[in-house]
Amino acid sequence: MHDHERQASDSLAIGLILALSAGCQDAYTYVMRGKIFANAQTGNIIMMSQCIVLGDWHDVLRYALPIVAFGAGIFFTEQVGGNLKQLSSIHWRQIIVILKIAILFLVGLLPKEYNVVASLMVSVVCALQVQAFRHAGGNVYVTTMCVGNLRSGTAALSEFCRTGDKQKLKRAGFYYTIILAFASGAAMSMFFATFFAMKTIWISCALLFVSFLLMMPRKSRDKIEKGGVFIMPEFSLPIFWLLLLIVLGLVEIFTQGLATIWFCGGALVAAICAIIGLGLSVQIGVFLIVSIILLVFTRPIAVKKIKPKTISTN
Repeated sequence: MHDHERQASDSLAIGLILALSAGCQDAYTYVMRGKIFANAQTGNIIMMSQCIVLGDWHDVLRYALPIVAFGAGIFFTEQVGGNLKQLSSIHWRQIIVILKIAILFLVGLLPKEYNVVASLMVSVVCALQVQAFRHAGGNVYVTTMCVGNLRSGTAALSEFCRTGDKQKLKRAGFYYTIILAFASGAAMSMFFATFFAMKTIWISCALLFVSFLLMMPRKSRDKIEKGGVFIMPEFSLPIFWLLLLIVLGLVEIFTQGLATIWFCGGALVAAICAIIGLGLSVQIGVFLIVSIILLVFTRPIAVKKIKPKTISTN
Protein backbone atom coordinates (compact mmCIF):
# COMPACT_ATOMS: atom_id res chain seq x y z
CA MET A 1 0.00 0.00 0.00
CA HIS A 2 1.41 3.37 -1.00
CA ASP A 3 2.18 5.87 1.71
CA HIS A 4 -0.32 8.52 0.63
CA GLU A 5 -2.85 6.24 -1.01
CA ARG A 6 -6.09 5.68 0.88
CA GLN A 7 -4.53 5.95 4.32
CA ALA A 8 -6.77 6.42 7.34
CA SER A 9 -4.15 8.84 8.67
CA ASP A 10 -5.02 11.14 5.77
CA SER A 11 -8.69 11.46 6.78
CA LEU A 12 -10.42 14.57 8.10
CA ALA A 13 -11.43 12.71 11.28
CA ILE A 14 -7.80 12.02 12.15
CA GLY A 15 -6.86 15.61 11.31
CA LEU A 16 -9.51 16.98 13.67
CA ILE A 17 -8.42 14.73 16.53
CA LEU A 18 -4.76 15.61 16.03
CA ALA A 19 -5.56 19.34 15.91
CA LEU A 20 -7.54 19.03 19.15
CA SER A 21 -4.59 17.26 20.74
CA ALA A 22 -2.10 19.85 19.46
CA GLY A 23 -4.16 22.76 20.78
CA CYS A 24 -4.29 21.04 24.16
CA GLN A 25 -0.51 20.59 24.15
CA ASP A 26 0.28 24.18 23.23
CA ALA A 27 -2.06 25.66 25.82
CA TYR A 28 -0.75 23.21 28.43
CA THR A 29 2.91 24.20 28.08
CA TYR A 30 2.08 27.91 28.04
CA VAL A 31 -0.34 27.88 30.99
CA MET A 32 1.12 25.09 33.14
CA ARG A 33 4.78 24.87 32.14
CA GLY A 34 6.27 28.34 32.35
CA LYS A 35 4.75 30.13 29.33
CA ILE A 36 6.79 28.23 26.76
CA PHE A 37 5.26 27.44 23.38
CA ALA A 38 5.44 23.76 22.45
CA ASN A 39 4.27 24.22 18.85
CA ALA A 40 4.94 27.82 17.87
CA GLN A 41 8.73 27.83 17.60
CA THR A 42 8.52 31.28 16.00
CA GLY A 43 7.34 32.57 19.37
CA ASN A 44 10.23 30.85 21.12
CA ILE A 45 12.71 32.34 18.63
CA ILE A 46 11.31 35.83 19.23
CA MET A 47 11.48 35.42 23.01
CA MET A 48 15.00 33.98 22.76
CA SER A 49 16.12 36.93 20.65
CA GLN A 50 14.65 39.37 23.16
CA CYS A 51 16.50 37.63 25.99
CA ILE A 52 19.76 37.82 24.03
CA VAL A 53 19.33 41.58 23.64
CA LEU A 54 18.56 41.93 27.36
CA GLY A 55 21.47 39.69 28.32
CA ASP A 56 19.20 37.26 30.14
CA TRP A 57 21.19 34.15 29.27
CA HIS A 58 19.25 31.85 31.57
CA ASP A 59 16.04 32.51 29.64
CA VAL A 60 17.93 32.31 26.34
CA LEU A 61 18.61 28.68 27.14
CA ARG A 62 15.04 28.16 28.32
CA TYR A 63 13.67 29.21 24.93
CA ALA A 64 16.47 27.71 22.82
CA LEU A 65 16.12 24.17 24.13
CA PRO A 66 12.54 23.65 22.83
CA ILE A 67 13.70 24.82 19.40
CA VAL A 68 16.50 22.24 19.38
CA ALA A 69 14.11 19.57 20.67
CA PHE A 70 11.63 20.40 17.92
CA GLY A 71 14.34 20.02 15.27
CA ALA A 72 15.44 16.71 16.76
CA GLY A 73 11.85 15.46 16.62
CA ILE A 74 11.58 16.37 12.93
CA PHE A 75 14.83 14.55 12.16
CA PHE A 76 13.75 11.44 14.08
CA THR A 77 10.31 11.29 12.42
CA GLU A 78 11.78 11.57 8.94
CA GLN A 79 14.12 8.68 9.75
CA VAL A 80 11.26 6.53 11.04
CA GLY A 81 9.07 7.31 8.05
CA GLY A 82 11.87 6.66 5.59
CA ASN A 83 13.00 3.36 7.12
CA LEU A 84 9.69 1.80 8.22
CA LYS A 85 7.36 2.57 5.31
CA GLN A 86 7.33 -1.07 4.21
CA LEU A 87 5.88 -2.41 7.47
CA SER A 88 2.68 -4.36 6.85
CA SER A 89 1.57 -5.21 10.38
CA ILE A 90 1.41 -1.61 11.57
CA HIS A 91 1.69 1.75 9.83
CA TRP A 92 4.78 3.79 10.73
CA ARG A 93 2.57 6.71 11.74
CA GLN A 94 0.98 4.52 14.39
CA ILE A 95 4.44 3.94 15.86
CA ILE A 96 4.83 7.72 16.04
CA VAL A 97 1.45 8.03 17.79
CA ILE A 98 2.38 5.36 20.37
CA LEU A 99 5.63 7.20 21.09
CA LYS A 100 3.75 10.47 21.49
CA ILE A 101 1.32 8.92 23.97
CA ALA A 102 4.18 7.50 26.04
CA ILE A 103 6.05 10.81 26.14
CA LEU A 104 2.98 12.85 27.09
CA PHE A 105 2.04 10.37 29.80
CA LEU A 106 5.47 10.87 31.37
CA VAL A 107 5.06 14.65 31.06
CA GLY A 108 1.93 14.44 33.21
CA LEU A 109 3.96 12.80 35.98
CA LEU A 110 6.57 15.56 36.15
CA PRO A 111 6.18 18.18 38.93
CA LYS A 112 6.43 21.89 38.16
CA GLU A 113 10.11 21.91 39.17
CA TYR A 114 10.75 20.09 35.88
CA ASN A 115 8.84 22.51 33.64
CA VAL A 116 11.78 22.94 31.26
CA VAL A 117 12.11 19.18 30.78
CA ALA A 118 8.35 18.84 30.31
CA SER A 119 8.31 21.59 27.69
CA LEU A 120 11.17 19.92 25.82
CA MET A 121 9.28 16.64 25.76
CA VAL A 122 6.09 18.27 24.47
CA SER A 123 8.11 20.10 21.79
CA VAL A 124 9.43 16.74 20.59
CA VAL A 125 5.87 15.39 20.46
CA CYS A 126 4.73 18.39 18.40
CA ALA A 127 7.62 17.87 15.99
CA LEU A 128 6.70 14.20 15.60
CA GLN A 129 3.16 15.21 14.70
CA VAL A 130 3.93 18.06 12.33
CA GLN A 131 6.31 15.88 10.33
CA ALA A 132 4.22 12.71 10.29
CA PHE A 133 0.81 14.16 9.49
CA ARG A 134 0.81 16.64 6.62
CA HIS A 135 -1.98 15.52 4.26
CA ALA A 136 -5.73 15.07 4.64
CA GLY A 137 -8.36 14.79 1.93
CA GLY A 138 -5.88 15.85 -0.72
CA ASN A 139 -4.94 18.99 1.21
CA VAL A 140 -1.55 19.87 2.68
CA TYR A 141 -2.07 21.13 6.22
CA VAL A 142 -0.52 21.45 9.68
CA THR A 143 -2.25 20.23 12.83
CA THR A 144 0.08 21.91 15.33
CA MET A 145 -0.24 25.58 14.37
CA CYS A 146 -2.71 27.88 12.62
CA VAL A 147 -0.82 30.37 10.42
CA GLY A 148 -0.39 28.08 7.40
CA ASN A 149 -3.95 26.79 7.66
CA LEU A 150 -5.31 30.32 7.96
CA ARG A 151 -3.39 31.37 4.85
CA SER A 152 -4.51 28.34 2.83
CA GLY A 153 -8.11 28.60 3.97
CA THR A 154 -8.41 32.31 3.27
CA ALA A 155 -6.74 31.96 -0.12
CA ALA A 156 -9.20 29.20 -1.04
CA LEU A 157 -12.10 31.37 0.14
CA SER A 158 -10.84 34.23 -2.00
CA GLU A 159 -10.63 31.91 -5.02
CA PHE A 160 -14.23 30.80 -4.41
CA CYS A 161 -15.43 34.42 -4.28
CA ARG A 162 -13.57 35.14 -7.51
CA THR A 163 -14.42 31.99 -9.50
CA GLY A 164 -17.47 30.46 -7.82
CA ASP A 165 -15.70 27.10 -7.66
CA LYS A 166 -17.42 25.18 -4.84
CA GLN A 167 -14.40 22.93 -4.42
CA LYS A 168 -12.48 25.99 -3.25
CA LEU A 169 -15.20 26.72 -0.70
CA LYS A 170 -15.01 23.12 0.50
CA ARG A 171 -11.25 23.44 0.81
CA ALA A 172 -11.59 26.67 2.80
CA GLY A 173 -14.05 24.93 5.12
CA PHE A 174 -11.52 22.15 5.68
CA TYR A 175 -8.80 24.54 6.84
CA TYR A 176 -11.12 26.60 9.03
CA THR A 177 -12.43 23.41 10.65
CA ILE A 178 -8.88 22.36 11.54
CA ILE A 179 -8.27 25.81 13.07
CA LEU A 180 -11.49 25.54 15.08
CA ALA A 181 -10.42 22.11 16.36
CA PHE A 182 -7.04 23.50 17.44
CA ALA A 183 -8.69 26.40 19.28
CA SER A 184 -11.16 23.99 20.94
CA GLY A 185 -8.27 21.84 22.15
CA ALA A 186 -6.55 24.87 23.66
CA ALA A 187 -9.74 25.99 25.40
CA MET A 188 -10.35 22.46 26.68
CA SER A 189 -6.83 22.28 28.10
CA MET A 190 -7.14 25.60 29.91
CA PHE A 191 -10.51 24.61 31.36
CA PHE A 192 -9.43 21.20 32.65
CA ALA A 193 -6.16 22.58 34.04
CA THR A 194 -8.24 23.86 36.98
CA PHE A 195 -9.11 20.29 37.93
CA PHE A 196 -6.20 18.14 36.75
CA ALA A 197 -3.25 20.56 36.92
CA MET A 198 -0.10 18.92 35.49
CA LYS A 199 -2.02 15.82 34.46
CA THR A 200 -4.18 17.82 32.03
CA ILE A 201 -1.84 16.71 29.25
CA TRP A 202 -3.30 13.21 29.59
CA ILE A 203 -6.30 14.53 27.67
CA SER A 204 -3.98 14.63 24.67
CA CYS A 205 -3.00 11.02 25.39
CA ALA A 206 -6.66 10.00 25.20
CA LEU A 207 -7.18 11.85 21.93
CA LEU A 208 -4.06 10.32 20.43
CA PHE A 209 -5.18 6.85 21.48
CA VAL A 210 -8.43 7.40 19.57
CA SER A 211 -6.44 8.40 16.49
CA PHE A 212 -4.30 5.27 16.90
CA LEU A 213 -7.41 3.07 16.86
CA LEU A 214 -8.75 4.80 13.77
CA MET A 215 -5.47 4.17 11.94
CA MET A 216 -5.47 0.39 12.43
CA PRO A 217 -4.12 -1.28 9.25
CA ARG A 218 -6.67 -2.90 7.01
CA LYS A 219 -5.09 -6.35 7.22
CA SER A 220 -5.24 -6.45 11.01
CA ARG A 221 -8.98 -5.90 11.31
CA ASP A 222 -12.14 -6.47 9.33
CA LYS A 223 -12.63 -2.95 8.06
CA ILE A 224 -15.04 -1.31 5.75
CA GLU A 225 -14.03 1.26 3.21
CA LYS A 226 -15.94 4.42 2.40
CA GLY A 227 -14.78 7.01 -0.08
CA GLY A 228 -11.23 5.69 -0.03
CA VAL A 229 -10.85 6.26 3.72
CA PHE A 230 -10.62 3.33 6.12
CA ILE A 231 -12.64 3.62 9.31
CA MET A 232 -13.41 1.34 12.24
CA PRO A 233 -16.00 -1.42 11.79
CA GLU A 234 -19.46 0.07 12.20
CA PHE A 235 -20.41 -2.23 15.08
CA SER A 236 -17.41 -1.09 17.12
CA LEU A 237 -18.12 2.64 16.95
CA PRO A 238 -21.13 2.59 19.33
CA ILE A 239 -19.08 0.41 21.69
CA PHE A 240 -16.22 2.92 21.56
CA TRP A 241 -18.48 5.86 22.42
CA LEU A 242 -20.15 3.92 25.25
CA LEU A 243 -16.76 2.92 26.66
CA LEU A 244 -15.69 6.57 26.48
CA LEU A 245 -18.89 7.52 28.32
CA ILE A 246 -18.05 5.03 31.10
CA VAL A 247 -14.45 6.27 31.39
CA LEU A 248 -15.54 9.90 31.55
CA GLY A 249 -18.17 9.00 34.13
CA LEU A 250 -15.60 7.26 36.32
CA VAL A 251 -13.29 10.27 36.08
CA GLU A 252 -16.16 12.50 37.21
CA ILE A 253 -16.96 10.21 40.14
CA PHE A 254 -13.37 10.32 41.40
CA THR A 255 -12.75 14.03 40.78
CA GLN A 256 -16.25 15.43 41.47
CA GLY A 257 -15.30 18.59 39.65
CA LEU A 258 -18.30 18.84 37.29
CA ALA A 259 -15.78 18.71 34.45
CA THR A 260 -16.05 15.46 32.47
CA ILE A 261 -19.72 14.70 33.12
CA TRP A 262 -20.77 16.98 30.25
CA PHE A 263 -18.64 15.02 27.81
CA CYS A 264 -20.62 11.94 28.84
CA GLY A 265 -23.63 13.58 27.24
CA GLY A 266 -21.67 14.19 24.06
CA ALA A 267 -20.47 10.57 24.01
CA LEU A 268 -24.04 9.30 24.48
CA VAL A 269 -25.36 11.35 21.55
CA ALA A 270 -22.38 10.28 19.42
CA ALA A 271 -23.14 6.63 20.25
CA ILE A 272 -26.72 7.15 19.07
CA CYS A 273 -25.40 8.69 15.84
CA ALA A 274 -23.17 5.64 15.36
CA ILE A 275 -26.07 3.24 15.94
CA ILE A 276 -28.25 4.90 13.31
CA GLY A 277 -25.38 4.82 10.83
CA LEU A 278 -24.15 8.41 10.62
CA GLY A 279 -20.54 8.89 9.54
CA LEU A 280 -17.53 9.09 11.85
CA SER A 281 -16.93 12.78 11.09
CA VAL A 282 -20.53 13.53 12.05
CA GLN A 283 -20.14 11.54 15.27
CA ILE A 284 -17.00 13.44 16.27
CA GLY A 285 -18.63 16.77 15.40
CA VAL A 286 -21.76 15.93 17.41
CA PHE A 287 -19.65 14.80 20.37
CA LEU A 288 -17.75 18.10 20.43
CA ILE A 289 -20.79 20.33 19.85
CA VAL A 290 -23.02 18.64 22.43
CA SER A 291 -20.22 18.48 25.02
CA ILE A 292 -19.30 22.15 24.59
CA ILE A 293 -22.95 23.26 24.76
CA LEU A 294 -23.50 21.28 27.97
CA LEU A 295 -20.24 22.56 29.43
CA VAL A 296 -20.90 26.22 28.65
CA PHE A 297 -24.62 26.47 29.40
CA THR A 298 -25.38 23.67 31.89
CA ARG A 299 -22.32 23.61 34.15
CA PRO A 300 -22.84 27.14 35.60
CA ILE A 301 -26.40 26.19 36.57
CA ALA A 302 -25.23 22.94 38.17
CA VAL A 303 -22.49 24.73 40.10
CA LYS A 304 -25.02 27.19 41.55
CA LYS A 305 -27.38 24.38 42.55
CA ILE A 306 -24.68 22.21 44.14
CA LYS A 307 -22.61 24.96 45.77
CA PRO A 308 -23.45 25.02 49.49
CA LYS A 309 -25.16 28.14 50.68
CA THR A 310 -23.22 30.22 53.20
CA ILE A 311 -25.03 31.51 56.25
CA SER A 312 -23.82 34.86 57.52
CA THR A 313 -23.13 35.04 61.25
CA ASN A 314 -22.50 37.95 63.56
